[in-house]
Amino acid sequence: MPLIHASHILLPSRKIAARLYPRLVAQELSFTEAVMRYSICVSKAHEGDLGFMAPGLLERDFEHGLWGAPVARPSEPFQSSLGWHIAWVHQKVWP
Repeated sequence: MPLIHASHILLPSRKIAARLYPRLVAQELSFTEAVMRYSICVSKAHEGDLGFMAPGLLERDFEHGLWGAPVARPSEPFQSSLGWHIAWVHQKVWP
């Protein structure tokens, strides 16, 4: 079974996500700094780290966004039922 290890920033609006994403790409602030300043998720206590996850365990749109994200750089903002996300995929493991 494939696994993904990811962190994310949960944001309340597309507007905030759209403003934050280019700053992350330009490395104006680190992903961890952005999590601590902007994320509204309880994972903020762990610097946004969600650990390793298997397919089928998460909300569909969130999971789709994570698996479609690049490794080792910020994802483009994507929406789930929880809000807007920017993810950082640390690793994708395929058996």
